[in-house]
Amino acid sequence: MTRYEARKPRGKKTIYILIILILLTGTGFAGFYFGPSLYFQFTGDAVLRLKKRAELYETLLAEKKEKTALYAFIQDTRKLLDIIEKDEPSLAQIQYYRGLFDLYEFLLRHPLYSHELINMTGRGFLPEQEFSEEIPQEDSIVLAFKISSHFRKALAFDPSLKEAPVANFGISLADLFYTGRTDLNLLDHIDRTGNGDVGKGLEKTYDWLRVALFTLLGRKDDAVPLINALKEKKTGLTLSEDEANLLLSHVFFSAKDYLKALERVRAIKPDAKEEYKIEATRMEGEIFFVQNGVFAGLPFFIKAYEMTGRSDPFIKERLDFIQSKTKPVK
Repeated sequence: MTRYEARKPRGKKTIYILIILILLTGTGFAGFYFGPSLYFQFTGDAVLRLKKRAELYETLLAEKKEKTALYAFIQDTRKLLDIIEKDEPSLAQIQYYRGLFDLYEFLLRHPLYSHELINMTGRGFLPEQEFSEEIPQEDSIVLAFKISSHFRKALAFDPSLKEAPVANFGISLADLFYTGRTDLNLLDHIDRTGNGDVGKGLEKTYDWLRVALFTLLGRKDDAVPLINALKEKKTGLTLSEDEANLLLSHVFFSAKDYLKALERVRAIKPDAKEEYKIEATRMEGEIFFVQNGVFAGLPFFIKAYEMTGRSDPFIKERLDFIQSKTKPVK
């Protein structure tokens, strides 16, 4: 008769390995779904982190990093915002930073310089999106709507928001591109910025927008000192003497101060860029047309059109309109 032998129990080592595997699997699963949120909860204030990212972006911008790097930074920040917003959906500063980084992307696509400013104030042309193979295309109107929407939500959640000057500035710029109109509501938002600091990274665009709106709406008391100040600047939005004179002619023309507008036009130097001399000639035609009638302004439009090699569609349209006024009504 054989002796019965009991089965030996499993070793404690095997049990420990199974427990560790279960814990690792559970931790991995929880980390996949909750890790990013936990990360932000346990690594300091999320809003402070967003502020630091905004500061870092402006540093990268000042260093003239490539568009691809700037765009990737914006996209990464949006992912962080998605995570943070799950816990704080109604936090005003979350909406503010959404609007801010949308604004950063908009300006990445629409660099605003003095040339675009002169076209805007003189001809009413909104700057077009700069085509780039480095970043995917985005509808400017859709992006402008997002900027305005996020900033408006931020101010609705917290009317006393510390960053209100930037939010109001962003709404004004976004609504200009979204609606394509320069109405008084845009100036209302600019006026609400007061002398608020919009930061070095946005200062250039802030000055650009203020000059554009003050000029188009004929607020010469605001536009003239600002344009003169920009002539003295060495960074941000800077203006040459000829650029300043053209802008001032637009300001005075909008304000119906035609004598001063003519003075500024005639101050354009003989060695100015050809495009500026063409614009000065066209403006002289506009001034004489308004003050003295069709036949006084017509020669200047003809000359300006010839200076372009008969290739400027805007001047051609103005010339055709004025010439139509010389024909007798049947």
